[in-house]
Amino acid sequence: MALSGSFAVENDANIVSLGEGWTPLLQAERLGEQLGIARLYIKDESQNPTQSFKARGMSAAVSMAKELGCAKARGAVRWKRSRALAAYAAPLSRVFHLYA
Repeated sequence: MALSGSFAVENDANIVSLGEGWTPLLQAERLGEQLGIARLYIKDESQNPTQSFKARGMSAAVSMAKELGCAKARGAVRWKRSRALAAYAAPLSRVFHLYA
C-alpha cells in the first residue's frame, strides 16, 4: 500500500488517547543559576499515562494504525516504547508483536 500526503488522522473516532500531554513546565531555579540561565524550565513528562514522553508519539502511531485498519503491528522492544505501545494498543484489542 503506497502512502502519500498527510499522516493526520481524519476520523476523530480513530484517535487513541489516554490523556497524554498537558504535562507541566517546572522552573529549575538552582540548575538555571549553575548554568547561567535566568529562566530555566524542565518539562515533566512523568505525568503522562505511561510516565514517558513516548506516550505522545505512540498515541499518534496507534491512532494512525487504527485509521488505516491495521489489525496487527510489530515493533522493537525498548522499555519505554514497549510500555507505551502496550498501554495504547490494549483498549483496541489489536495484536502487537514486540521483538528484541
